[in-house]
Amino acid sequence: MGNIRVPAIFMLVLAMAAMVPATAFKFPWDKHRPEDYWTVYIINLMSHNKELLVHCKSKDDDLGVHTIINGGGYHFTFAPSQWPPWGSTLFWCYLAPDDKSHAAFDAFWDQKDLWDMTDLWSVVWIIQDDGVYIRNPNTHETKFMHPWKPGRELN
Repeated sequence: MGNIRVPAIFMLVLAMAAMVPATAFKFPWDKHRPEDYWTVYIINLMSHNKELLVHCKSKDDDLGVHTIINGGGYHFTFAPSQWPPWGSTLFWCYLAPDDKSHAAFDAFWDQKDLWDMTDLWSVVWIIQDDGVYIRNPNTHETKFMHPWKPGRELN
């Protein structure tokens, strides 16, 4: 009798688990630890009190249009994809310092070449009069990445 009871209990538990919607079940690796989150910073260091128009998005999230005052910043925080294809998280930004110029670029991509230019878990973009720079907070190096392009794109 004891031998029949164990399989019966197992079958009951299995049947109950089958009734739970897949979205209600979380694997241990679905939880994001604080160190799994990245933050992208965009800092306006242009001269003459210029404001900066910023519009960032991913394939899943449109973060809206923001205006950054001179000396100010904008940031967003997110957790990169934990499922295949790993390394598929991408955020891109459109920046316009005025009505005559713009830059459109990938602000975050989940690959080693970006990690080498940042401290792990944050990406710092510095906006200056000649274009867009990336800053490594660990080494304090700033690298020119994107010049302003003429014209204005609708984003």
